Formats: sequence, C-alpha cells, structure tokens
Amino acid sequence: MKHVVASLLLMLAPALLGCEREPIVRVAGLTLRLSDAADCRPAREVSEVVVEAFGDFPPSDENTIDVLRPGAGPALIERFPADTRVVGARARAGTWEAGAARWLEVPLADQEGELLLLPPDRSCAVADPALGSTGRAAAFGRGALVLAGGSREGLGSRSLTRLAAGSQLATTSELELPREGHALVTLGDELFVLGGALGATGVAHDTFERFDADLAPLGLGRLTTPRRDFGAVSLADGVLLVGGRSSSEGPPLATTELVDATGSRARAELPTPRLEPRLVRLDDGVVVVAAGTGSGGGTLSEVLAYDPSGDEFVDTGIRIQPRRAWVMVGLPGARALLVSDGQEGAPTRDVVLVRSVGSALALALEDERVTIAGLPDLDQVRAVTLADGRVLLTGAEARAPAAYVIDLYTASATPVHASRIPHRLVDLADGTIAEIDPDGASLRRPVDRTRFHHPPATLLPEDLALDAPGHWETTGLELRAFVDDARADLATLRFADVEIALEVEDAGRGVEVLLRADGQPPTSLHVEPTEAGPALCRVERSAGEEVRFVREGTRITITTDLGERRCVLEGEGLDGPLGLGFRAPAGAALRNVRIRRLQ
Repeated sequence: MKHVVASLLLMLAPALLGCEREPIVRVAGLTLRLSDAADCRPAREVSEVVVEAFGDFPPSDENTIDVLRPGAGPALIERFPADTRVVGARARAGTWEAGAARWLEVPLADQEGELLLLPPDRSCAVADPALGSTGRAAAFGRGALVLAGGSREGLGSRSLTRLAAGSQLATTSELELPREGHALVTLGDELFVLGGALGATGVAHDTFERFDADLAPLGLGRLTTPRRDFGAVSLADGVLLVGGRSSSEGPPLATTELVDATGSRARAELPTPRLEPRLVRLDDGVVVVAAGTGSGGGTLSEVLAYDPSGDEFVDTGIRIQPRRAWVMVGLPGARALLVSDGQEGAPTRDVVLVRSVGSALALALEDERVTIAGLPDLDQVRAVTLADGRVLLTGAEARAPAAYVIDLYTASATPVHASRIPHRLVDLADGTIAEIDPDGASLRRPVDRTRFHHPPATLLPEDLALDAPGHWETTGLELRAFVDDARADLATLRFADVEIALEVEDAGRGVEVLLRADGQPPTSLHVEPTEAGPALCRVERSAGEEVRFVREGTRITITTDLGERRCVLEGEGLDGPLGLGFRAPAGAALRNVRIRRLQ
C-alpha cells in the first residue's frame, strides 16, 4: 500500500498588475498521504479524491470542487478562487473513506505542504517517537502541533518539538532552559513558553521564552513572580497567568500577571490562592477559573469569573465537588463544560455546564448539572471541543483506552475508537485532534469542518450547537425554545460577508440573531413581533413573515415584507469575521433558517 495517494498543483491568480499584464500566479503544491497506522489505511488502492476550495466565498461546483483519479501523476487545478484559504480533500477506496484539510499561507505565496487523510473518528497512531511527551502541547499556526518541556526522571526537559500540518514526522529543537510545570500558549503569531522549573523539585523560573512562526527564538522575558504549576490562557492583549507556586514546596499563589512581547505586569489577585487551576476563555471574553488546590491542600469548589476589561475576579456562587481531577473546555455560546475524573470510587458522571449570562457591567455565570447517558466511569479523563460543538472525552476504562463523543443537547455519549490514553488533547487548526502520551501521539479527524466550510442551504437542528438539554425542542426545520435565553450557535464557522434569512414565531418577545466577534459580547439583531433590526435601526414587519439580514463589513441591510433599511453596526470587532448564533425566550420558534456566504 503506497503512503502517497496523490499530488496536486493549485494555480491561483490573486492580482492583476494592469489591463495589459498577466496576473500574478502562485502555486500550491500539495501531497495527499495515508496514515502510518495500518488500521487507518484502506485495504485497496484509493479510487477517487474529491478536492474542494474553501474561503470567504459561496460554494460552486464549477469553481470550488474537482475530482482526482490517483495514479495518473500530479493533477493540476487552475480554477480554484484566488482567495482560497483552505483546501479540503475526501478520499474513497471501496467502503473506506478519509478526509483532510490544509490551510494556505496568507499573504498568498508559492508553497508546498501535505494533507494527511484520516478516516472519521479513528485514533491513528503516528510512528515518530519524538512526539511522545509529558510536557505541554499547543496548536500553533495553520495546523501545526508544538510540544515543549516536560519531566524525565524528575528532571525538566529542554525539548521543543514541532509537527507540521499534515506531516507524520516531527522536527526538534531546544528551549533555553529545562522546563517542567510550565505553560505553553500561543498569542497571535508567537509561541510563549512560560515559567516552570528545572525539575519536579526546586525553585520556579521567573522567565518566559518567545518563538516566531518557524520556532526561531525571540529571546527571554521576565515574569513578575517566579511561577510553576499555574493556569494560563490567551487573551486579546496577552497571556494571563493565574496562581501556581514559587517553588515545589511553596504555598499556592493568589497573584496573577499578564504577559506579552514587552514583558509582564501584575493583575488582580485571586480571592483565594490556587495551585493548578483550570482556565477557559469563553467566546464572549469572560474567563472561567475552576478547581485547583488551596492553601489547606484541598481542592477548591468555588468557580470564579474574570473580566479582562474590569480586571476583577468574581465569585460566581457556583460550586463543584472538591475532586482533585477536573477538566474544563470552552463551548460555543459562551459556555464551559467541566467533567470530573474518577476518584475514590466516585463516578465520572459529575458533569457541570457553565453559561455566561452577564456583561462587563454585571459579570455572571449560571450552572447546570448534566447526566450524560452512556458515559461510563473513566479515569485519566481529558477533553477537547470538536468543530461541531460536541466534546471528545478520552480516558481509561478498566485500564484500557476509551473515547466518547458527548452531545450536550441529547445528554448522551457515543463510544469511538481509541488507540491510547492521552495526557494531552490538542485541537489543531485544520480540524485534526492530536492525542499525546509519554510514548507517542495519535491523530484523529472527527468532524470535517473549519471556519471556512459552508453551512447547508437550510440549517437543520443538528447543524447547530444547542446550549443544554431540555432548552430546545426540534422538529424538522423548526427550533422551539423551552426556557428563556436559550442559545443555538454555529460552531467553528466564521463569516466575512453573509446573508441570514429566517422565520420567527416570537411568543410576544421576539428572538435575537447574534453576531459574535471573538472575545466580545454578541451584538443582537432583533426579530420582534412588529419590527426587526439592531438597536436604533428597525424595519417594520408582519408577524410570521421572513426577515433577511445582509452583513457586509460593518454595514447591515434589513429586509422584511414591509420595507428595507441599511445601517452601520457599532461594536468592537464587528468589522472582522463573525460567528453566528441565536437566542430565544421560552415559547419562541425559529423556522427555515438559511445562511449563505457572500463574495
């Protein structure tokens, strides 16, 4: 079985230099490869590969899809749009299928790369032993994986490993210092390796290292406090470090700091010192802080919220069970999911869903305990959010590898293939999930979706991430809310210019179409019984009739059966790519929702 399936050249013409000149042509040479893992490759030769272009443009069979027949030499595709951002591939060999995606470099330049074809929901082991790690792992750039530091026989490691997008062979270099108990966070186009220590014991580092997109070192910076075993999360203007300790025997810290390329500055203190807290930044910018160990040695039950603009940690009143092992992931719709590990015979089914329901002026979270049908007791639990808003949960079941996909709307868990018990799960930009343990890594492709994929012509309920069990009832093309402030969001997808059309049964209070700039509270387009539009820019409508919004940059056009109006949206980030969602009161219904990318 050949590992190379097909090679293709994309000829893209991004600009004309003048009426009499030829366009500037850029070439992307891409190689499609099969997995190293024998159980992830087909039993026969691949017979067909469907290649598709994705970007901020609508789909077109003529201009964005091509079919390749492997074995005929490199294929040349000359008709993909110049602003193609992602190239996707779907391969078939009998009943075997696999998918891949490759982000193209921007600004557009001649480039080469690989697309790794992975069958859906299989954990495919990678042969390179350099990917085994006890250190930190992060997604970096357009589909790459980076591993840094870790512990070997009690000593910190200087290892810095990069797996390029689509590749199965890593490249290695070294950190300036050995680091264990550190953090690894991306901020824009830079990678930060922060704090940690020389080993399992001893004083913490008061430094951080920065690297560019090629992992070339950019120098050392200084932290305000020596720090190890802390929580870290990327914000819009820096990396927030929370808690930890200054030495292996030291007490937990209450201090926090914000780090960027220029250095570090102290931020608000925690209400209670915390060692190894869990941090997640929600898509509305709120940071959730949960779990961790307090000064007395016990696990803390208080869940905090942090608003970066107000620089204040707020006790939300939410309490979780004081178990040592919790994982937390962010979900679409300003939500976070906490799942506990097995501990002293307690079941893993301690699942807490947290939702942001406040604002920068009145920060607030609410929580809901969820019972997940079909989820067994698991140990060594890890979690990552999938591109469709579901959650991949991995761990050990009776000491054997196990993996489940959790659907929060149905409150159910579905078993999927598992090849190892990961220490780390990382969601890469191309939709691949990396699963890492000390012996190696596996790659999984559960959902074929990036931010540039196309929504269906008419949304079905399963195309949306519905916020919680019991909040919605779905029938055909209708979504009906059972509680106030029920949320339904398009996971992962982002839009530059977009058309949104829908019909609403409003129960007297209307519904909201939400425009979500990353890290900002959503902007609402209201659809009320007699009018529609954003605040101070409304158009009259007849109840039950279709409403259409066209967003082009910061301009919005509202069209109803009774009129049309154009206005300008005001708010942070509304001139960039936006996510979409919906919010409805109890009794309201959305029908025939259609979303279309515009050129």
